[in-house]
Amino acid sequence: MMKKAASPESMKKSNQSLILNTIRTKGPISRAKLSRIVKLSPPTVSRIVDFFLQEGIVSEVGKEESIGGRKAVLLEFNSNIGYVIGVDIGEVKIRAALGDLKGNIVEETFAPTFPHKGGDITLKQLITTLHTLFNRSKVKRSEVKMIGVSVPSPVDRTTGKVILASTIDGWRNLPLKDILQTEFEIPVLVENNVNMAAIGEKCYGTGGRNKNLIYVAVSTGIGTGIILEDKLYYGTRDLAGEISHMAIEKDSWQKDYGFHGCLETLISGDAMVEEVKDYIKKGYISIIPELVEEERISPDVIFTAASKGDKLAREAVTKISRYLGIAIANLVSVLDPEIVVLGGDIVLAGEFPLEIISGIVKRLAPALPEIVLSKLGNKASMYGAVAMVLDKVLKRIDLPEMAT
Repeated sequence: MMKKAASPESMKKSNQSLILNTIRTKGPISRAKLSRIVKLSPPTVSRIVDFFLQEGIVSEVGKEESIGGRKAVLLEFNSNIGYVIGVDIGEVKIRAALGDLKGNIVEETFAPTFPHKGGDITLKQLITTLHTLFNRSKVKRSEVKMIGVSVPSPVDRTTGKVILASTIDGWRNLPLKDILQTEFEIPVLVENNVNMAAIGEKCYGTGGRNKNLIYVAVSTGIGTGIILEDKLYYGTRDLAGEISHMAIEKDSWQKDYGFHGCLETLISGDAMVEEVKDYIKKGYISIIPELVEEERISPDVIFTAASKGDKLAREAVTKISRYLGIAIANLVSVLDPEIVVLGGDIVLAGEFPLEIISGIVKRLAPALPEIVLSKLGNKASMYGAVAMVLDKVLKRIDLPEMAT
């Protein structure tokens, strides 16, 4: 069957988008170089560029250096024609950032969360945090093209509902997208926090130019975000990356699904905390009681103590690092990533667990990818929220009508 030829109008829009995206990613750039990259004639490029200049979408920012002849005028995307917001609802804080359309973060704010006081309080705190961001930045709502929200829960990506946030009481089947869109009258995208963090590392962190990346977060629980060929991989039922159910011990198949021998039962932060508390009660020497009271011992405290050389903490972290090494070796064997990024509270322990994990992956996997600690730390999901909505906005940026 012959393909239907594109209409002149659709060709015009396509050329506009191509030129604008090239200026955004390659600028400052001259018209001549732009014409060569997009493979369109100089008159076509000049006509579209002149239109962008008239509309304020593109600016002239000086001239390029030249040995002889006329110096070409350089063009740059006007990133201030709109903004995006990224929000992460964490266990301790809600973090929000305002980014321009080049992805530059221009304003940040945060507020404490009290997830076990009820979902209504968390929701009010989220809305208040966004209002604070607007007030501090002086940006109008009409200038914000989209809000991205990172949540500690599986998400119905069609409706934007939070299916079940286990760390926030009452957040079950919560229509978060609808609630925020009604409040702010801005399009909203809701996504799982580990997926957002993977995007954050890819766009702002250690992921860089790698097309295939695995992000593994270890805190109270464990989660994985997978990027294959520059795209988030969700799987058939949006369950890709749920490695907490990965069977690690050899007799796991004899047990009930989701319990004995599965990864989360072996390395969960909660289990590590209880084990450390038991050893302290038995009289084991540790600096942990000097850091916090017993009821405030948490995974981040143990990882921090391990970084200070505490023997008990290092033994606990060594145990979970060994199991984690096996799990990552399994992922590497199946997915063959270029890089694995470790995030979450485990980053607080420093290079110590990384050495254990890398050694196990080297022995068990057919190839050893680069394995690194997150540079974004607890801001990875917030940065990922900015990056994800920015990508969606740029793909459908509203270009004004151009006269023929």
